[in-house]
Amino acid sequence: MSKIYRGLAFMVLVVFSVVSRAELPDFRDLVKETSPAVVNISTVQHIEAAGFQQRYGLPQDVP
Repeated sequence: MSKIYRGLAFMVLVVFSVVSRAELPDFRDLVKETSPAVVNISTVQHIEAAGFQQRYGLPQDVP
C-alpha cells in the first residue's frame, strides 16, 4: 500500500513540474526586439549640509 502512495505522489510531482515548465513564457525574442531601446538612466543629487546655526535653531547673525 505504501508503494502505491509513493508512486502516486511521484506521478503528481512529475505532472506538476511539467505543467509549471510549460507555463513559463520565453522572453528571448522580446529581449532581442527591445534591447536597443533599453537605456541606463542615472542621476546624482548634491545636498548642501545645514550650517551650525541652522542645525541648532540659532539665528544666522549669531557668531
